[in-house]
Amino acid sequence: QAADDFETALSLIKNYKDARARLTDLDRLRKEYAEEQRLLRLRNIDREFQNGLLAYAEGRYKEALSHLERTLVLDAGNELAKKYIAMVKEAIRDIEEEVVDVDSPYYSIVNPLIISGKQLYDRGNYIESRKRWDEILRLFPKNRIALEFLLKCELALNPAAFQDFAQKIVDEGKELLAGRKFAQALGKFELIRSISADYPEINDLIGAAKRGTERTTPAGINPQEVEARYAQGMELYQRGGKGNIEAALGNFRWIVARDPNHTRSLIAMNRIESQLRFGGGEVVRERGGLTDKQKALVRTYYYNGINYYTNNNFDKAIEEWRKVLVIDPTHEKARNNIRKSLVLLGR
Repeated sequence: QAADDFETALSLIKNYKDARARLTDLDRLRKEYAEEQRLLRLRNIDREFQNGLLAYAEGRYKEALSHLERTLVLDAGNELAKKYIAMVKEAIRDIEEEVVDVDSPYYSIVNPLIISGKQLYDRGNYIESRKRWDEILRLFPKNRIALEFLLKCELALNPAAFQDFAQKIVDEGKELLAGRKFAQALGKFELIRSISADYPEINDLIGAAKRGTERTTPAGINPQEVEARYAQGMELYQRGGKGNIEAALGNFRWIVARDPNHTRSLIAMNRIESQLRFGGGEVVRERGGLTDKQKALVRTYYYNGINYYTNNNFDKAIEEWRKVLVIDPTHEKARNNIRKSLVLLGR
């Protein structure tokens, strides 16, 4: 429209004011605007993915899904976002199966069965109580309350059958443990221990699952090598240029192939892959700093880390300070504190 207006003015009055200069300048302005929009889009993709990843790590699955779906709206070819959306949806389904809350359309069906099943169990009518739990489990095979009371009924009615059923749940937990789904495995093992505290190996299995949830680097992976690769990747990325950025991406992919939960590398991978899809070989820098919400989270995680550190819980302190770096990679105090803690841990 602006070009048409300038051309109209020039057709009526030759060399009208600065119309010709403005007309000539339009192409440059279009290019500058397109570049501004490209960079804004990349920053938004980066921010939404980071927020989604952080919410997923903290178990805020619906919030994570919202951020990741917005990432995909901005960047339809984002395979990392697609992967994490599938993981988040699976986690939401598991929770909905484990606990049918008041917002579920099945609540009016399941809740009366739970009330009736508990009343029958308390009266010692284990056969009828078991029927209620079976009905729930036909709808929701992972429902925690139904599984717990079904196990209790089996233990009261037929200890041998309880052993078979309990072993099945323990075996499922072991498979989850092998698949590095530590929180889900822990839930299985704690369910068994709540009913049979002396169940064979159950304390060892719970210990293994808990260690898995706290471990920052998988067994067999050298943390120093991971950190060196990450630092090298960031150095290459900061240099800019397509060749350096692609080389940086190789480093981050190497880390994620060995440690799929290395958050900082996942964020860097996503940033670079989106950048390469939308063109440009220069570093996309964040403008305007952190949002108020991000600043508040940084303060919370940083002082959580200080609290753990002063109580000699260095692993937990490192975990909190790494959350800081996910939000603000330039936070030198958090980075230095991690280094000090690793030295104190002998790593």
